[in-house]
Order: sequence, then C-alpha cells, then structure tokens
Amino acid sequence: MKIIFASAILVFAVFGPLYAQKTTPKKNLPPKMAAPAAPVKKTRELFDPKRDPAADLAAAVIRAQKENKRIILDVGGEWCSWCVRMDNYFLENPALARLRDRNFIWVKINFSPENENRAFLSKYPEVTGYPFLFVLEKDGSLLHAQPTNELEESIIVQSSTTMSDPQEIRKRLREKDYDLYNFVSFLKTWALY
Repeated sequence: MKIIFASAILVFAVFGPLYAQKTTPKKNLPPKMAAPAAPVKKTRELFDPKRDPAADLAAAVIRAQKENKRIILDVGGEWCSWCVRMDNYFLENPALARLRDRNFIWVKINFSPENENRAFLSKYPEVTGYPFLFVLEKDGSLLHAQPTNELEESIIVQSSTTMSDPQEIRKRLREKDYDLYNFVSFLKTWALY
C-alpha cells in the first residue's frame, strides 16, 4: 500500500505541473485599461436663464485643460423645440453621448426672453438659428461656429403621390430628426483625437 501511495505522489509530482492551469506572472500582464467612461446622463440638462455663462465657461476651460478636451457651447432655450430634441437625441443615442462626453465639455448657454445673455454672446459670431453650437479650443478660443440644421436629416421629397401631398410633406418635416452620421462626423471633426 505504501508503494502505491508513494508511486501516486511521485506521478503527481512529476506530471502534475503538465496538467495544471497555466498562470501568467503579474509582471507580464498588460497595463490596466482606463476606467470605463462615466455613465451617460439619463435626464436632460435644462437651459437655465439664471446661470452665468461667463462663470460656466471659465469652469469649462479649467476642466477642458485638465481633461484635454475641447468645449462646445450649446446656445438655445427651453422654448426651442429643436434644442429639446437635440438633448433627447443624445439620450436616445448613448454611444453618441459617450463620443461627445469623451471629447468635449458641453456648456448650455441660455437664450430666452428671461435672459438673452447678449453681453456674453456678443463675443462670438452671430447666432443664426437655435440650437447653435460654438466649438472652442480648451483655452476657450473660438474654433468653429455652426447652426445645427446641418446636423439634421435630409428630407428628400419624392415625386410619388404620397410625397407630393403638402400635408404629407409637412408631416415628414415635423417628424424630422438629427442625423446620426452627420452628428458623429461633426464631433469627430472637432475632437482633439
């Protein structure tokens, strides 16, 4: 019995390592991956007429320099259906929101009868529609200005009977939304990397 037991121990000692799980020494592990991005907000931030856009921009510049991001000023108001629609578009497209948040500090600038923020907006090119986006370098200097209609879906009016009906055309225009390809292209064009 002792011979069988000693033989078994010898077999396990010699051949056991061949069948053992292989482990990788810690020094050969790849570097830790970056922490996952912060979760995308589930509610939209409102345009607030009481906010101070100069203070918000100053805070955004500090954060942008620290995080190596650019800044986007989103000019609009709660009265603006396309402003609300754009916020909801980000909520409905979390990958787009992550692309935005990974590369930009997003700052809402209120424009409404309660507060038009004229003094602040006078430092930038004319706002020609709402929402309107200003892309700023991380130091706050202006890089680009554009209305968001360039980010909307293109509605092609077909010559079929359904699309030649003015009511059908109006209905399609009301259902119009932002275009994912256009938005991704815009964000990638102005991202630092």
